[in-house]
Amino acid sequence: MYQLLSKINSGRKLVNKYMYVVILILSLWLSYLVNVQADSSDIVTFLSIIMGFQIASFSLLFTSDTVKELYNYKSSLNPRITQKHELKNYYKLSFNTSIISILLLLFIPTNFRTISRFLYLPIILLNCYMLYVTNNFLYKIFIKEVKK
Repeated sequence: MYQLLSKINSGRKLVNKYMYVVILILSLWLSYLVNVQADSSDIVTFLSIIMGFQIASFSLLFTSDTVKELYNYKSSLNPRITQKHELKNYYKLSFNTSIISILLLLFIPTNFRTISRFLYLPIILLNCYMLYVTNNFLYKIFIKEVKK
């Protein structure tokens, strides 16, 4: 996952990579201070629904003409890759974050409640952050398309 973060951010300020780590550390600290009362099955359901929407948008987007045009533009983060590859990297990191989160929640035994309690907030915040980053890039693409 670290390599994927560095692929996205190489050549510019490493804001996303640092934010990912900062969110992870702060949410672990906050989950220590705040007793998060949640059921892991509810969080798995939420993440599965979000991941389903991401997969649907990914499949619709990558079959459209808009993405074909992204191949002609260089990324503002890394001039060695195109915006199509940048978008693919965002989706890949977002998918990986969701899959790892779901697997963590599913396979932590119920007798380790203290461990799983500390994971709820980081999992939710990291997935929301990745959703925000991916959607932010999509908004930039579509605003550029509307201005044409």
